Amino acid sequence: MTEMGKYTRIIGPILGSYLTYAAVNKETAPGQLTIKETRNLIEKLGNINDT
Repeated sequence: MTEMGKYTRIIGPILGSYLTYAAVNKETAPGQLTIKETRNLIEKLGNINDT
């Protein structure tokens, strides 16, 4: 997965999936998000309709 595939790491939970994979501290492969980055993006995108 590359930088272009980052969105696939967060789209699942937004669409109702209960599971996604994130690295603990640093990316383990190109495009891998950390837990902090994943949580932040999901929260931001989850609130997109609230604005």
